[in-house]
Amino acid sequence: MSNNTLLFALYRMGYRGRMTGHGFRGVASTILHEQSWPHEHIELQLAHQERDAISAAYNHALYLVPRAKMMQAWSDHLDELRRQSQEKMTQQEEQHQEEKSRAAEQRVAA
Repeated sequence: MSNNTLLFALYRMGYRGRMTGHGFRGVASTILHEQSWPHEHIELQLAHQERDAISAAYNHALYLVPRAKMMQAWSDHLDELRRQSQEKMTQQEEQHQEEKSRAAEQRVAA
């Protein structure tokens, strides 16, 4: 998928000027580092090349099993964020309904 595909999808969702594809990559990198995942696994997942020419020449490890665990943890993190967001929205909707009911009761009582 090209960067423009993601960028235009973000535009259509209302994120023009607020988020980019690289922005998501930066968020993921930051959170995964904060969760103490190995730097080299994160960099490989983001398809970044080894900066040290000697390491790049000799280290061809892909770390597929630990990267799969890392990506599952990332998926679980995103699922939890979505769950929390949905829970908050439900609470806000319930509060809004309660406020509407109170306002209707006040109009009837008046």
